[in-house]
Amino acid sequence: MEAVNGLKAALERIVLDPRYHDILAVLKGARNGAVYGTKVRFPHALVMIFLFRSGTLREKAGLVFRATRTHARNLAK
Repeated sequence: MEAVNGLKAALERIVLDPRYHDILAVLKGARNGAVYGTKVRFPHALVMIFLFRSGTLREKAGLVFRATRTHARNLAK
């Protein structure tokens, strides 16, 4: 438990250090873009592909995940 507390304290020092603010802001923006892209694109792609595309269930699932991944990556950039 002591090691966990030490790690937690070290990470907190890094997060609160103004020198790392810019890089942490970039990382936070990338993370938020990926999360938002996934939340928005997955349900949309799921409905649109299952309604309007032909193919097997496996092919459709692959298309849904590919569209979701692409959208999330684009928003994370």
